[in-house]
Formats: sequence, structure tokens, C-alpha cells
Amino acid sequence: MAKLYIVLRLIYFVEERTIRGVDEMVEDVAISIRFVGKLRRLNPIDKRGIREEVSGLVGKYKRVLKSGALKLNIRQNSERLKKVPLFLCKARFWGRGRSIAAHGSEYGIGQSVDKTLRRVEHRLIQDKERRLGL
Repeated sequence: MAKLYIVLRLIYFVEERTIRGVDEMVEDVAISIRFVGKLRRLNPIDKRGIREEVSGLVGKYKRVLKSGALKLNIRQNSERLKKVPLFLCKARFWGRGRSIAAHGSEYGIGQSVDKTLRRVEHRLIQDKERRLGL
């Protein structure tokens, strides 16, 4: 009985650890967005907009992505230009034996996320063409 309890407890622990970092699942792709530093206090409306943008990209390329995990890290640098902070956004996608990484830095959180997602989209298209032999 004790062995069964230990095994069940271990399974619960592993499942809890894997699901805890995931914000949402879209088409079997786990999306995790992390706001670092001062951005933890970012307005929830802005956070929701960024999540919708990422979900839209995953939905658009659901046939290419199939399954995996997409992680986005967004942080604010100390550098400023005309009182507008510089944001750095890093994106990584893992799935089915491949990985795609991109980053972008812009003055404005929306612009940095857009730049990073455009680069991810470009790399997804390159990967798809490479697989098709074009």
C-alpha cells in the first residue's frame, strides 16, 4: 500500500510541475508567457492582448506546429530613449525534434512582441519550406 501511495504521489508531483508553468493550451501547443521585473505589474489588459496575439500565431500555424511548447520571456531594459523604455522579448518553440528561437528589442512592449513573433513566423515558414523541399 505504501508503494502505491508513493507512486501516485510522484505522478501527481510530475503532472503538477509540468502544468504549473503553462498559461494556456492552443491546438496541443503549450503557451507560456513570462513577464520579468517591472513588467509583473503590467496592466492585465496589455497582458491579455499579448496572449491573444501569441494564440493567434499558434492558431494560424497549427498545421505546422502540431504539438510542442512556446515560451515567451519579456523584460524591460534600463536603457531609455526619450523616456520610452527598451523592451526585450525572447521566444522559443520546442516540438517534435526541432526548436525555433527568436528575439527582438524595441522601444515599446507591443513593438518588441510583434518583432519577435514576426521572426518566429518567418522561421516557421522557412522550416516548412525546408521540410517540403522547396
